[in-house]
Amino acid sequence: MMVKLMLVDVMWLTAGDWLVTVTTGPDVNMSSSVTVAVRAYGTRSTSELVILGSGEDGVHFCQNAVDEFKV
Repeated sequence: MMVKLMLVDVMWLTAGDWLVTVTTGPDVNMSSSVTVAVRAYGTRSTSELVILGSGEDGVHFCQNAVDEFKV
């Protein structure tokens, strides 16, 4: 089984706004065509699942790329 790696970083911008950054590596096997989603966990509640996108359309999660999403 091949493991594809990507780094996901989440930063709080303002109340209700988050910046999610997905970084993929330079190797050919470090891109992804799977759907990527995030869920935030807090001390009192959990967010809904937020779909960021997939690499199937050739736009997101290509190798050696940085994709940013404001959610």
